[in-house]
Amino acid sequence: MTQTLVKPRLKPLLKLGLGALLLTTLPALANTVNYQALNPKNALVFKTGKGGVKFSVITDPNCGYCRKLEQNLARIDNITVNKYLVNYFGSSDNSQNIWCSKNRNQAFLNLMQYNIQPPARAWCKTPMTSNMIVAKSFNMRGTPMIIKPNGEYIYGAPPVDELIAWLNK
Repeated sequence: MTQTLVKPRLKPLLKLGLGALLLTTLPALANTVNYQALNPKNALVFKTGKGGVKFSVITDPNCGYCRKLEQNLARIDNITVNKYLVNYFGSSDNSQNIWCSKNRNQAFLNLMQYNIQPPARAWCKTPMTSNMIVAKSFNMRGTPMIIKPNGEYIYGAPPVDELIAWLNK
């Protein structure tokens, strides 16, 4: 089931459950990063629907939470996500093979959603080192790191409703 992300309103604070408490506290605690430091040329770009809500994810092909986030993102419509590959968990081979694939996006999705390893590819220039330098400048403590254009960020793979609510704030 796909959920459509509609800006800026959402169901009344997810019926005020624990998720709402978390979502109302997160922005107060949220730090921000310099979103402009992310180079879109170094990202895999995924768009669903009209792609109206834009954000970025720093992700690692060997990260379990990143894989869970991918499952959640597949259920949301009307988003454009720039996904920046990093080698946080020693995933340099997978990252290299994804980036050097003929269809990078498909190779990434195959690995993250279906655990299909990307085929080994000849060497090509990749942005992983640059992406990692930017991530370190953000004091990244783990992946996935989800970042809004205003610089607010969260870590992990929040449930779909909570992610939509956070993106709409």
